[in-house]
Order: sequence, then structure tokens, then C-alpha cells
Amino acid sequence: MKNALESLRTKSGTAFRIRVRRVAETPRNTDPASCPSDVESLFEEDSRSGEITRPPLGAVIFPGSFNPPHRGHERMAKIAAMRLGKPVDWEISVANVDKPTLSADELQPRLNQIARLSLTSKAPTVTIWITLAATFAEKADIFKRATFIVGADTIRRIADVRYYDDDPHKMSASIRRLVENGSRFLVFGRFDLAPQSQVKEFQSLDGIALPDELRAICDSVAESEFREDIASRDLR
Repeated sequence: MKNALESLRTKSGTAFRIRVRRVAETPRNTDPASCPSDVESLFEEDSRSGEITRPPLGAVIFPGSFNPPHRGHERMAKIAAMRLGKPVDWEISVANVDKPTLSADELQPRLNQIARLSLTSKAPTVTIWITLAATFAEKADIFKRATFIVGADTIRRIADVRYYDDDPHKMSASIRRLVENGSRFLVFGRFDLAPQSQVKEFQSLDGIALPDELRAICDSVAESEFREDIASRDLR
């Protein structure tokens, strides 16, 4: 893994692919956060795993830090797969604008937990991409024409000028990169702190002020279809 991360730094537009398949049944009610560090008895990597490559066009990508993954993530992936008619690939960037850079040792348990979460839900295989793409503009350069699965809090950050050194021109240029790369977003509501009142409430795409160019590439999932008042930070 350490060598793969080093190689990513020299190969722009690529990601490290990990693809695993289930080789043994696991209890369906297993908490993915309790996954052991060694899951070789449950899953194995297939022949298309362990390579640095350019992802296929038009993939469905679920990006996140997944620390840890939980049932809300699992349901989001299932709903996205049903709505879009494609399998969902997971993505973890070792670089993040809000969080410290991940080491290989920190990354491995999360990969194991995602594998357990996905494969115990009866999916025969799961693909996880490792990238150095800290921003969605960078992700869009790698995952061309992708649909990204995100929460309402994430789509709000994409339109928050504070993440662009308070420069609205930088923000506009970043959103334009998303559009030019054919990106779309499937936005799930989230129970979180409202930015103005700092009181927790359910937030959906409809209640977020977005630039027209960004809103035009977003689709929402209704609260009646998905609501999970859970966050990874509450499980750590």
C-alpha cells in the first residue's frame, strides 16, 4: 500500500484500485466497525485488484473518509445503485481539505470495514479506489462523467467560498471543472448542524443555496426515501 501511494503521486489522473470478492458467508448483523484487521478468511482480492489505472468513464463513485463506515453509508450505496442502475464504487482520498493526510496503516482498517459492509449486504464484489484527490474538482479530473454520491453537507461545502481562500473566482472555476468533466451529484439529506442557527436539523438539497451551474448537475434523494440520523464521528 505504501508503494502504491507513492506511485500515485507521479501518475496524474489515476487511482489505485482494490477489488475484492466474497469467499465466505458472514453474519448479516455484523457491525462493520468491529471488523478485524485481517479479513482474508472472508474476502479475497481478484485479478483486477492492486493496480494503478484510469477509472472507467461514467462510474458511480461514493467518496468519503469512512471513519468508520456505517449503515447509513450502506443504504446510500444501495439506493444509488438502484436509482442509477450501476454498481457503486467507493473512493477514499488520503488527502483531505478538512482532515489530516491518511497513512497506509490508517487506511487499511477502513478498507477492510468497507469490504465487510458491502459484501455482507450480498454484493458479490466491491471496488474501492484510493486517490490523492482532496477536492471534488480533482476527483472529477480522475473520474470522468462520474455521478458522485454525497450528503447535503458536502454539496454545501463545494459551494462555500471559504474553501477557496474566500475567492469567488476560484470557486466558480472549480465548479466549472466539474461541469466540463461531466460530473453529476446524487445528494442525500443529512441530520446535521444548520450553518446559521447551529441547531441540528434535517437538511436536504432543496434547502441549500447553490450557484445555478452547480445545482443543474445535482439530483436529490427525498427524505421519505432516505433518512439516517447517524454520523461517523458519533461512532468513533
